[in-house]
Amino acid sequence: MVRKAAYIVALAVSITTFALSIASLVQPNWITFRTPPSSPIVLRSSYGLFQVCSSSHISWSPGKDRDEGSVTCRKFPTKSQDCSGGVTGRSAFNEAHELVFGTSGAFGIEGKRFRVGRAAADSVQAKEARRRLGQKKPASDDGDDDDDDKEVWTFCDSWITAAYATQFSLVFGAAAILANITVTLSGRQRRETGWGLVVGLMFIHAACLIVAMALVAREFNHDSRFYTGSRLDTSFIMATTAWSLDVVTVVVLGLLVITGLIREDDYLPIPDQ
Repeated sequence: MVRKAAYIVALAVSITTFALSIASLVQPNWITFRTPPSSPIVLRSSYGLFQVCSSSHISWSPGKDRDEGSVTCRKFPTKSQDCSGGVTGRSAFNEAHELVFGTSGAFGIEGKRFRVGRAAADSVQAKEARRRLGQKKPASDDGDDDDDDKEVWTFCDSWITAAYATQFSLVFGAAAILANITVTLSGRQRRETGWGLVVGLMFIHAACLIVAMALVAREFNHDSRFYTGSRLDTSFIMATTAWSLDVVTVVVLGLLVITGLIREDDYLPIPDQ
């Protein structure tokens, strides 16, 4: 009964990856910012696919009392705060800093660890605003354009697409579970041919998660709101674990079919006389 055992293993993997996908979707822990233990001001911001949660606390004993205080969450991303041309999008530092001081951070433009002049600040804000809106820089007198302003794919595009891809993965994850159950409980003939459906659904589920993971990783590495102190957190890890398990299972099932090791027994059916 090697074939049925293989489907049972695939079913267990499908249930596990489906649960991991749901957890990564609902938990706001894709990217997290936290001040170092030596800091007297404890700030934390955690970004999910649908909301960002921030907390703050002033500790007079750095490294000992790390109570992060009350947590405040808001919808993320929003057009007015994260995607509009009037603002450049608030950094992880600014999200938490405002809970303590009521203003954004004093580390420069969007969490960068240096101060810049007024003209330079306006230039950076204008460039970042155009980048988020997908607009190009107005042509200068000499006709030169900044290559960075040719980008038409914005932060909010990436983040919203990642959220949709993760939701879409749940559809194929649930379908993979149902297909596994149906094929496992069916007769031998259905199990002989059902592997293609199971493998296909698990592969699409993994592909959706890979898209979401890649988009979040892209913004983590390139967007100015995520800087020193930010890291990819548990939701990102769960999504990566889910698609990795799917891919490994798909590869193993494919190899078992190709090599013939997935056969239930060694006899051949007797043809009708």
